[in-house]
Amino acid sequence: MRSLFPAAPILLFPYWVLLILYGLFLNQDVMRVLFDRNILWAVFSLGVLWLVGLVCALLLFIRAGDALEAARTGMALKLAQIPAYLVIFGVGVACVITIFTIGISLLLALLDMASLFLTGLVGLGAVQRCRRAGLLTGRQAVFHGLLQFVPCADVVSSVMVFRWVKAATRGN
Repeated sequence: MRSLFPAAPILLFPYWVLLILYGLFLNQDVMRVLFDRNILWAVFSLGVLWLVGLVCALLLFIRAGDALEAARTGMALKLAQIPAYLVIFGVGVACVITIFTIGISLLLALLDMASLFLTGLVGLGAVQRCRRAGLLTGRQAVFHGLLQFVPCADVVSSVMVFRWVKAATRGN
């Protein structure tokens, strides 16, 4: 599984969001040690991590390896990020309760979509590899390619694509 290394920044992005939230709301020592108590450094680090993740996602999209490896990488990324998404969603719901923190909820939704875009590119690359290998029809590829960018449906789609590819390659 040589494609796991470029997947690391993509995997870490939502967890970095959680680390910043933890530092802001629960443990100021995190902000002091990592960002010198400067929220701008935290935001900057988040932007840099997303840009590195974007480059890695594009690399995985272009050079994803064989269909099974690409499908496994896409599925593993999406499944590994579920805990982070659940916590971010919980914080977002808690922040929407008061009018004063609704902006935090909107920011968290935006960051979730940024993370979904990164994993969606990886998933789209996997779907493309599966289509080229003849493991998905054109309609299936379009359908699952679009689902890679839809919250929650992306996880189900990536698991389905992986299972199809694994079953198809096992038969060969």
